[in-house]
Amino acid sequence: MTTQAKKIKTKPTWVDVKEKLADIDRAGLIQLIADMYAADKINQSFLHTRLYLGDDPLDAYKKRIHKALFPNVMGRNSDVKISDAKKAISEYQKAIGLPGGMLELRLFFCEVAMDFSREYGYAEDGFFNAVYLQFKKVVETLGKISGDQMEDTLDRLYDLRNMASNVGYGLEVEMGDLLAEANPDDGRN
Repeated sequence: MTTQAKKIKTKPTWVDVKEKLADIDRAGLIQLIADMYAADKINQSFLHTRLYLGDDPLDAYKKRIHKALFPNVMGRNSDVKISDAKKAISEYQKAIGLPGGMLELRLFFCEVAMDFSREYGYAEDGFFNAVYLQFKKVVETLGKISGDQMEDTLDRLYDLRNMASNVGYGLEVEMGDLLAEANPDDGRN
């Protein structure tokens, strides 16, 4: 087998792409980005977020989270797609990953999931594990946020813990334990 044949069979990597991009002029790069923009809404969201375009860079990601975790809206009957909601958060992180935005998307994930669970009686281990992990990530950021944002975040976290009392699976206790450990002096524990 020749070296050329081996090269064709290998999967291209970022190094290969970068090498080819170096040969494209400015107009060609802009056209390439325009084509990528037109090809996929995820690319559009990424560019809007990265370039600070639009009123709310979180809006597209929140819509995707809501669609994935609250699928029975407006007569649609489809499955909960935890991986799609987590992917939206991951893509925001890749696009810009501002700590405040990450915090908001994780809280939103938990709030939408809990609303769905309460409204439709949805209860599955994987679903609640995902909620717990997002909740835990928010709690882990508490020491890194300002006083006003901290109070708003704590209020939302305690609301979530209280919502969890209606769903079972020990979620309320686990959330309460995280909050008590992170914020032991709070009277809401």
